[in-house]
Amino acid sequence: MESLVFFSAIKTRMKRLTDAYLGEALELVEYQEKKNVLMAEKKTVEEKLSDFERKGNHWLELMRNWIIEANQALAFGAGLVNSEANQILWTCADSNRVPPHCK
Repeated sequence: MESLVFFSAIKTRMKRLTDAYLGEALELVEYQEKKNVLMAEKKTVEEKLSDFERKGNHWLELMRNWIIEANQALAFGAGLVNSEANQILWTCADSNRVPPHCK
């Protein structure tokens, strides 16, 4: 958010600088020096914003993938537990003797 505010401030300063040059308050050399400084700042802020757009939501994607994998593992684990429990119950119910795992 700070970068957006700073970017907006740079655009405003550029406009004022151009207005001052057009109003003949600044010489060409002075205008170009100040403009170069502002352009460098603007480029830096644009790069930061671009990096944020590319990498800013990366942690959300990683979290989303982790949650999906955790839910899949939970569902898989629940399926194993239920099938093992069912197998044990059927083994115990069908057998006249009690297997060691049913004790």
